Amino acid sequence: MNPNLPTVAAWSYGLAAAAYAAYALYLGFGWRGGVRGLALAAAVSITALWGLVDLVFALTQDSAFYETGAAIDVIRMGAWYAFLLLLAQSATAGTPDAALRRPSWFIPLAAALVVIGVGAQLAVAMRLAFPADALRLSLFDGIALNVFGLVLVEQVFRNTPEDARWNMKPICLGLAAAFTFDLYLFADALLFGRIDADAWSVRGFVHALVVPLLVLSTTRNRDWTFGVALSRRVVFHSTALVASGIYLLFIAGAGYYVRYFGGNWGRALQVAVIFAGLLALGAMAFSGALRAKLRVIVSKHFFSYRYDYRDEWLRFTQALSARGGQRELGQDVIKGLANLLESPA
Repeated sequence: MNPNLPTVAAWSYGLAAAAYAAYALYLGFGWRGGVRGLALAAAVSITALWGLVDLVFALTQDSAFYETGAAIDVIRMGAWYAFLLLLAQSATAGTPDAALRRPSWFIPLAAALVVIGVGAQLAVAMRLAFPADALRLSLFDGIALNVFGLVLVEQVFRNTPEDARWNMKPICLGLAAAFTFDLYLFADALLFGRIDADAWSVRGFVHALVVPLLVLSTTRNRDWTFGVALSRRVVFHSTALVASGIYLLFIAGAGYYVRYFGGNWGRALQVAVIFAGLLALGAMAFSGALRAKLRVIVSKHFFSYRYDYRDEWLRFTQALSARGGQRELGQDVIKGLANLLESPA
């Protein structure tokens, strides 16, 4: 086995866990109620947990974490089934042939596949070989789970009205791609009697790449999210904190690379790179222009309205009443409008 595969797998599943955890937080901040939103949040949260457990396995190489991750993987599929079945139900609701479009065996089959999959994974973990080869049964079930997932995606897309398919295309494409990759992984494992380590190690990357498509569909379907009011200041500072953390991780990675590939100058160059990165972060933190751009990004992508009108009106009123006189009222009005737009002059 390639000695670098555990490192690749750690980055792969770490990225998947982080992406789905961030997506779960996004769903939580936008909670609007509804069964579909709850099912989506559950599926995303379980997927984040699956990525985290496989990350721990990649770091420790403890088989107990691999077996736990495999069981959570089956439960994750069950959660996505529940979400897709709810979408299929809403897509066919009100149509004359709704009963024909929603086969009655979908729910029992989905439940059976999940139960068999969890049982097979428990049998593998306990090294049981009765009543059948548990490993082969788990691989068969993995293939069946993903084939049925593709069937559900097809049902959702085909039964969605033409004028609503624009909303559903990203999530159908993303889930179909993830199911197809997993189908290849399990089919290859069943054929050769072992999991392809290379394919398994990049599986987290594949599922992380799906997240932008899921988020795109979520933004187009507001009834999937939840309605909790969130302060713009909280979002702004949280976004700044997350961006700073990502930047520091990038600098730490660059320093690690320089140290181990920089020869005799490695440690000295690592110190220089980290110092330069911290200096740049400090300069960006005190940059008013950068903060203004960040506020624009937050307002565009996290809120339906461009401004928090109550706060802006109070700020504008305070700016007009600060001097208490009429002599420079015109300049105060201009200054208040400039502050509203984050304009320095």
